[in-house]
Amino acid sequence: MKMRLIVLTVFLSLLCLSCTESNNRAGSGRYQQFDSETCNSSTERRTANIDELETINSTNAHDYQITGTCERDNSEVRVYIEGHPLDKQPICGRGEWEISADITGIINKKERVQVAVSQAGSSGLLCKNVTNYFICPDGYIGVPQLDNFTNENFCVMKYEAKVKSEQDLPTPINRSIIKALALAKGFPIRGRGLTQEDAVKYCKENGAGYDLIDNDEWQTIARNIEQEPVNWSNEDLRIGNENRLNIGNVSGVKTSSDEDDINDKKWNLNKRSHKLTNTEYIWDFSGNLSEIVQHDISSLPETYTGYIYKIPSSLKELFGPDRDYTILDDRERLRGFAGLGYMQGSRFSGGIIRGGNNSRTAGIFSVETTTHFNRPNVGFRCVYHP
Repeated sequence: MKMRLIVLTVFLSLLCLSCTESNNRAGSGRYQQFDSETCNSSTERRTANIDELETINSTNAHDYQITGTCERDNSEVRVYIEGHPLDKQPICGRGEWEISADITGIINKKERVQVAVSQAGSSGLLCKNVTNYFICPDGYIGVPQLDNFTNENFCVMKYEAKVKSEQDLPTPINRSIIKALALAKGFPIRGRGLTQEDAVKYCKENGAGYDLIDNDEWQTIARNIEQEPVNWSNEDLRIGNENRLNIGNVSGVKTSSDEDDINDKKWNLNKRSHKLTNTEYIWDFSGNLSEIVQHDISSLPETYTGYIYKIPSSLKELFGPDRDYTILDDRERLRGFAGLGYMQGSRFSGGIIRGGNNSRTAGIFSVETTTHFNRPNVGFRCVYHP
């Protein structure tokens, strides 16, 4: 896909602090909508400015810096980034303010992002343009990088790879190259002699920058999901016998994705979507199909088959969660050992599939080492690097 260059118009508004807290809260929808005529106004006195904005790209989108100057030290500078509530606001200090934000989600496919800033008792507008190179294709979402796993932000299919028509699916006899599509509704590409090499070709058929997801990228997403409280039954990150992740669909293979799954805010074990920390959602990352991933692993340090919650330390960076779940005990068996998943592995047999697909194996960290992908419950998903 040829990606066009998009210019994001960023607006800076100095709003009076006498406005009510509800007016100033991020996400309240009460900020003024600015147009070019308003932005060009120079009649109002400003007590704050915004510095030149750095071009947004795949390296800085996760930790995007916005800085400026201000007049009233020790006073709060309220910042609202469109579609992205901020948990913490900057304080004016020595005439300067700064804030960093993960915008891998909110700038995805957006041509304009609004930023509003207020500081005590003045008004006036300042607008600046910033060029955005971090745009994900339709059906893909932005993923923040994770140190020691990925060194850049990237895009991933929101859904498992599909084709539009059942007639487009490859067969063991007809192995023609097809294009793997990111579709909410369609026919998952699975089984039928599917190999890792096939999955790579089907992803790359989309064009430059596309590839099959690799194990480090899978770990980046899984550990991100782990850190988002709404994915847990208690909506917090405390480890305990009543707290677990949802494991998705474990009853056959569903071919379409119902947006009601995301709109329903109530947690349930078989919820098919997981939320990322940047407010994006990914589908069937656990359950539905197991998924082939690329890897550069020649052998495993040891053999392990069992639940992820007590995965050996030598395998944890490759396949395990960030936190320590060994506090869990056998009473958790009925609750799927916190929904983390299951590992079935030899020393190493060539291929890796992640995510699991049934009530025993499903989980965002589930992994199986195997050479046998020719199963109706094995599929894949692609990534895109802007």
